[in-house]
Amino acid sequence: MKARKEMELHPCNPTEEGLASLHSVILRKEPSLWRAAVLYYTTYQAAHMSFKDLFSDLGQWMSDENVRWDYCMRAKRGQRDTSQPGAFCKDQVYLTGALEILKNRYSIDFHMLTRCGKVSYKDLPRLKDIADLENTRLPFFMSDDSLYKKRLDYIVKQNGLSDEDFLDIN
Repeated sequence: MKARKEMELHPCNPTEEGLASLHSVILRKEPSLWRAAVLYYTTYQAAHMSFKDLFSDLGQWMSDENVRWDYCMRAKRGQRDTSQPGAFCKDQVYLTGALEILKNRYSIDFHMLTRCGKVSYKDLPRLKDIADLENTRLPFFMSDDSLYKKRLDYIVKQNGLSDEDFLDIN
């Protein structure tokens, strides 16, 4: 942690969790980012609603009450009084991170990013000459960089997104 501060590295969570969200769907026929989107939505709504109202609101997206309960519990965790608005907002990083990666998918060196581990893609240019990549491996689905990026393009398409949709994302 001290080295991260000294090097003034960006937070790694958005990249790490965004990549995990993408990798959880990358080999699917229909690679939907629905779960990441629902986590984002749930957290946003929880910040403005009580647990009861959030549970009811999520009913428009999911009929299974046990699943709704789990999403509400996750968003309200750590809150002293769940009848009040308030949320644990970390879950928004799954979608924001995934969208940020998709926006920058043509400029990210994914092999280096994966081999470096817990770093932001924004720090790769600064780390490329000092990273120790010996004895690192890539997941099988990343071995062909061109195919990997085509799969990311497919995720964009299947989620009804376009590169224009990413213009407002930092």
